[in-house]
Amino acid sequence: MIVETYFQKHSFAKDAQRIIDELILKLKFRIDRPLFRGNIYDASRLESIIFRGVWKKKDVVLKIQGLRLPRDEKDLTDAFTEQNQSARIRTPHIYKHAPWDESKGYGFTLMEYIDAPALLSMPVPQQTEIDLFMRFFTELKTKAVTSPWIEKTEHQQSSVRFIRHRITQWIAIAKDRGHFDAELLAPRIEAFNERLENEHPEIPMEFMHSHMTGREVRYIQDRDQFILFGNLFWDWRPKYYDCAFVIWNLLKHPDAPATNDTAAISVINEWKKRFVSLPWIASDQLFPSMFDMMMLERLLGTLIIDIEAQDYKQETDKQALFERLLAAFDALVKNSI
Repeated sequence: MIVETYFQKHSFAKDAQRIIDELILKLKFRIDRPLFRGNIYDASRLESIIFRGVWKKKDVVLKIQGLRLPRDEKDLTDAFTEQNQSARIRTPHIYKHAPWDESKGYGFTLMEYIDAPALLSMPVPQQTEIDLFMRFFTELKTKAVTSPWIEKTEHQQSSVRFIRHRITQWIAIAKDRGHFDAELLAPRIEAFNERLENEHPEIPMEFMHSHMTGREVRYIQDRDQFILFGNLFWDWRPKYYDCAFVIWNLLKHPDAPATNDTAAISVINEWKKRFVSLPWIASDQLFPSMFDMMMLERLLGTLIIDIEAQDYKQETDKQALFERLLAAFDALVKNSI
């Protein structure tokens, strides 16, 4: 959803400080520190800013939404809460909210701050963290999401149509940014499409949290409660996309310790085994092949667009990451893992 706004007019970056100052006065909000700046592939396309701070003597998070999106995050959050059947998963309490206003050029959400670390450390989670993530993920998939609250778009009626549409978007953005290597990537795109058509002409589309990294989840241990942030990302994706997404987020990290394609493949395999160990996945004989397709989709997107959008300590780090993920993609295409 956010990627599709790349070619829209972006003005939030130049207006951001004025908007921040305006909200500080309006809300009587005190900034402690910035938590996140959401860019769409470069700093000029600033989408949102998140701060930790204090409001009415409460520790809070202020998210400023500077880019107009098709759906309001509070509406999505409320819809999740309404159908949620899990006693262990909830969204953060929202104290104040204003949807995106065209006349102002922003919207905002003031929500509770959870004093707990993210569920998964980056770039190498501990085994105890992975165990906890699997418990959360099972609860999310089997109890918290009981029915979809968003209709499928035209492109989401078919997984093949959806994936091809995304690849077209990635290529257009990469070309606009001047780093699409057609000679290197075109054969990989062709190989991916061939495998998609021959092996899985139609993977079922599933409603899910489409940005599942483990970083948007906080765990309150004494209450055995998971707090789910990032509720802007509820959407339709091909089945098991979310399983691949969490691994992709680790593999593409600039400080990922996987030094070659073998190490990257080992990370994929270890996570794949953990997912297969979950009873609700183990019963699906198509999981291994569908998961592989989703892992390939994530790796392909990384090669086309994501690697260039990250910051690196050295240029050689970027090239090394590209080469090992390219080799991992080639190995997975050939079914060698």
